[in-house]
Amino acid sequence: MPVSALLRAVRGARVNELPSPEPVPDCAECARFLARLAATPAQTSEWTDVRVLWRRHLVAQHPVSGVGTSSC
Repeated sequence: MPVSALLRAVRGARVNELPSPEPVPDCAECARFLARLAATPAQTSEWTDVRVLWRRHLVAQHPVSGVGTSSC
């Protein structure tokens, strides 16, 4: 499945919720987080855990302004 389709699949965020993280191009770990998020039922504790772990990965491995959120 193309990345754009996976991103559309995981963007069902509620109003007061952080947007889903954006994968960094050519990062295998980001691609794994994206696939796992797409395969996990939305709004579950596992779904939240994946998003938290992905954000931690983004901050640790891809430090940029905006700490890894798609609103950078």
